[in-house]
Amino acid sequence: METSSTRRKAYDLCFQKKIKCDMLKPACSNCLLYESECRTTIVKRRALRSKGRPRPHQQSESEDPGKVSELESRLASIERVDSHFRRSQLYQLRT
Repeated sequence: METSSTRRKAYDLCFQKKIKCDMLKPACSNCLLYESECRTTIVKRRALRSKGRPRPHQQSESEDPGKVSELESRLASIERVDSHFRRSQLYQLRT
């Protein structure tokens, strides 16, 4: 992983004290106020990791043909029971 170097958008004193820096040269107003050396350090940042190749698709349990047929038969059984239950309720309502 490569690194990139960039300069901060504030002098070190302003960055440390978390105050707005006006970046005036040779010294910003905060450095003059605190009688500090006005300097910036280069910040090394890690480069973003590339996503690279996508991982190969792994077959899940739901894609197993045996599992699919088992689930289909269970669903058909539940639908038969539901249909029978609805017919018996309709018959009871008529009598």
